[in-house]
Amino acid sequence: MTEQVRYVVAVHLGTLFTSGPAEVEPDDVERSLSGIIADIEDADGLLVIDGSFSDAISSRMNRAIAEKLREARQAGELAARVWGCDNEEPHYSGWEAAAMDGGFGTRHRNQEIAARAAWPFLCGATEIVITGAWATRDLSSGCVSSVLSVLRELMPAHIRVVQSESCLFEEYMDDPGQGDDPELFP
Repeated sequence: MTEQVRYVVAVHLGTLFTSGPAEVEPDDVERSLSGIIADIEDADGLLVIDGSFSDAISSRMNRAIAEKLREARQAGELAARVWGCDNEEPHYSGWEAAAMDGGFGTRHRNQEIAARAAWPFLCGATEIVITGAWATRDLSSGCVSSVLSVLRELMPAHIRVVQSESCLFEEYMDDPGQGDDPELFP
């Protein structure tokens, strides 16, 4: 039986600290945060794809990321933190990449291009778990879902590519018009 090697690809985690709390109930955000940290801590290898809100990532999550990157690097597994903002913004001042020897670059135009550059380095996994924000269960939209779609297209069939249940899902968003029933509020 082959040893299971689990890599986590964490996409746009800063959203969990910015637009996530503005759009989603606090309990759902906290559940996603706790689950994503558990995903990171349980991984054998880690790829973080940062975006424009990554400077808002909490110190707790940044510590978990730094610890996992260090552990993965020491174990010879995937360990990288790259830029890939969905609106193609350049990295912010003070952003720090975590590059790999012989790696795939640290600055990419968006998360899909980062995933395309990274896929050969993910081939050491038996399972790849994509997590972060935003995602949809039907994969119709969201940065996490777009990375998942790219990796499912590129990865060899024997490597399982899944979306974590810890993602911040668009389905959690509050419906801003929910309380505006015209019969109640003429």
